[in-house]
Amino acid sequence: MLLKAYRLTTEEEMLRSKIFSMHQLPTPRKSQVPALVRAYETPELAAFCSPEWLANDKRKTIVVRETIALPSGPGLHETMELEKPWLVGDEDYLAEQMRNYLTLYRLLSVWAPSPYAPQQHVVLINVQHPAYPRVQVSSRRITLKKSTGVLQSEEAIAEL
Repeated sequence: MLLKAYRLTTEEEMLRSKIFSMHQLPTPRKSQVPALVRAYETPELAAFCSPEWLANDKRKTIVVRETIALPSGPGLHETMELEKPWLVGDEDYLAEQMRNYLTLYRLLSVWAPSPYAPQQHVVLINVQHPAYPRVQVSSRRITLKKSTGVLQSEEAIAEL
């Protein structure tokens, strides 16, 4: 069984590029992906949590939606209970709690309830975890209408 998470990103920050560079394939694509990557339990939550980022990225009309399939197994993933209730806009608190939980338990991913849709989760993925090379990422380019920020079309990105 695979756990799935979703994220919107630029082509330069695609997770697939980070996986390829970890495998040391010839001429890996340069990547700006940090050691910890935020994703979401559903594509709808990923899109809902990204409009400010999309609106502020004036140079891009194309973004990438990544579907991340995480391997399952004991000790790889945990759903965390928050120490205190938190409000929308308190993302720094959530990020810090998730980061601490991920480090303390040496997990591939930690899942926490989203403030926007508490029945869904924000996912923090540790790309430096030993199980990370087993992660599978499929990507689709999404074209945005500049005036409305509406998703216009999708095309699959060929695997390297």
